[in-house]
Amino acid sequence: MNYALLEILGIDVAIGKDEYHDDGFVKSIIEHSRELDNFYGYDHKNSDKILSQGNIVGAHYHGRNHHHIFYLKPSTNTETVRIRAHEETHVLNSVGKIGILEERLSEEQGVKINLLEIDEKEIKAELGALYALSSRGISTWKLPFHFGNDWSVAKKIYKQSKIPRKMIFSWL
Repeated sequence: MNYALLEILGIDVAIGKDEYHDDGFVKSIIEHSRELDNFYGYDHKNSDKILSQGNIVGAHYHGRNHHHIFYLKPSTNTETVRIRAHEETHVLNSVGKIGILEERLSEEQGVKINLLEIDEKEIKAELGALYALSSRGISTWKLPFHFGNDWSVAKKIYKQSKIPRKMIFSWL
């Protein structure tokens, strides 16, 4: 049995026979994807898929039974947390363990979201990023950078799913 230590999410998860690699900061998402395609004997199918996503700052590469995450070096630690948590959430979703994040959101942050009901993988990944940032006490509402529509949708879902404090205390 193999495990993936998703460091930024703070989750150590059993992944069966799969293997997990955090390749860290890379100079180019596409070049690194192509290197992995060559290593695993793919005809650039995964790197072409990543390339089709446009201007990206991180990636989850899933080849055979291997999961790699890698990312460009951002300008702030907050951005690093967001990007890495986003990619780690893709791994969690890919190995069928997204329920662990769902439990953490509920138990630690009072956010009740059924992640299995969310079809869009990028929104799930942004919810993982929101979890990681909030866990570190970083306010996600006034961040000085913009991550696009998926980030905005995830923030809206997160906010709407927050259990009022009064209800949390009444359960204790």
